[in-house]
Amino acid sequence: MAGEPISTNPKSLSHLRVVIDRLRRLAESTASTVAAGTGATSEQTASGTVTAGAPVYSVGSGTVAHADATTFATAHVIGVATVGGLTTETVTIAHAGTAVVTGWGLTAGSRYFLNTTAGTMTTTPLTTVGESNVLIGVALSTTEMALLIREPILL
Repeated sequence: MAGEPISTNPKSLSHLRVVIDRLRRLAESTASTVAAGTGATSEQTASGTVTAGAPVYSVGSGTVAHADATTFATAHVIGVATVGGLTTETVTIAHAGTAVVTGWGLTAGSRYFLNTTAGTMTTTPLTTVGESNVLIGVALSTTEMALLIREPILL
């Protein structure tokens, strides 16, 4: 299943349901193979306030901002901020492996997807046409997430 293409342009409501079901199955199959540990991180410059625990996207030239699912461009998540900061400050971004954020408040075992509110995640995959569905990862505990960042799927 990992190599199967997933449509980015559902033709009908029933097709959209198939796409969402395939996303759920992909997330479930991938979650069982994740090993705990640290992963790749980088330091970037904040474009606006970047909150620890927030999914971010690249706005160019080593600068990141809160990602959101409302547009395809802002849904290209490159990682999760583990250390936040204000505009022009350096923030730390986890790109792969696990991310740990004290006080995150995750639910262990839950899958997290990019939300339409900038910098937030939801445990419910999006279903509205025009939004982008992006799997971020699976919570290992209340403060740790296995990052499984996927490309956005435009609904």
